[in-house]
Formats: sequence, structure tokens, C-alpha cells
Amino acid sequence: MADLPDYYTQSQLALAEVKYIDGGLDAAKATVPVRKQVYVATDTNKFYMCFTDGGWTDVTGLFLLLAGGTMAGTIAMGNHKITGLTDGAAAQDAVTYAQLIAWAALFLRLTGGTLTGDLIIEKATPSLHLKATEENGQEWAVEEFIYGEASWIRIENKITDKAFFIAPNGEIQARVRLTIASSPT
Repeated sequence: MADLPDYYTQSQLALAEVKYIDGGLDAAKATVPVRKQVYVATDTNKFYMCFTDGGWTDVTGLFLLLAGGTMAGTIAMGNHKITGLTDGAAAQDAVTYAQLIAWAALFLRLTGGTLTGDLIIEKATPSLHLKATEENGQEWAVEEFIYGEASWIRIENKITDKAFFIAPNGEIQARVRLTIASSPT
């Protein structure tokens, strides 16, 4: 089958036993082919198979060339895997499972986890919101508050619209009283 350039052995895909393979100009193929005959038209790059005596079926666009091509549709893989995939390096490359797991380990899961480094919030997104839970119904926002030349950290309860401030020197400038229960939850 080595003399079928760029084509996969089509007889394997069709689950057919090939009687013989011929090739040449498209116009020179047999006018009355016999079943299980294969013809490769070298001038038009077409691939023909005879499934029933007397007629050719053009199967050129039904298979991908080994040299590559564009596929429309899906590949049903079943339980089979793609093997021998190298690590992706360019924009259009696929990544391996190991690469994906290593990449995902760099991020904090949305479902929670332990942050081992600093959380830095840039000026483009200057606040950290702690959303309400069903237990307490509270929602908090932590953000930088600038008034004139001074800068504070402002912690605001978004439900009650009350806040307190922590000044750069560590003092609390409160608009409301902050009370912590003896057994906070």
C-alpha cells in the first residue's frame, strides 16, 4: 500500500477486502469496475472504490489525508485515547493532561482552597467583595478609600450600608460600632 501517497489504506476503513488497486489518469479508470476494486486518479487526486459491480464511488472527501487537511464533523472516540501527543507550545497546540493539571494547580479553585501567597488587588479592580451566606445574610466589601491625601482601608457591610475604616497607622476610624460576639461564627 506504499504506492498510495497521502491516503490511509481505505480498504481497512471500509472493512473490505481489496481485489486490486490501480492508478493513473482519471479518464483512464475502468468504465465497468468490479466489486472491491480501488483506483487512484493521479491527475485529479481523486480516490475511487467499487462497492458493487459496475460503479465507482468517489470517496476522495470522505477521509483525511495523512498529510493533513480540514475535517468537518466530530470524531467518535469511544473509550479510545489520543496517544503520543507532545506538550503544546504554540497557540493552536493541544495540551496534554499533565500540562493541564500543572496549569490548573497555579490557580485557586472557585469552590475554595488555600491561598499560599499574597492576594494583590490592582487599581483596575480596587475592591474585594465577600458575598452573603445563607447563615448570616451579610455581604462585605473591602476596598481602598482615598480622601484628599489620605488613604484608608474601608470595610463596608453592603447590606446595612455601614462601614468602618482602618487608617495607615493602624487606628480604626469608625462610623459605626464594630462588635464581635463572644463566639463569632
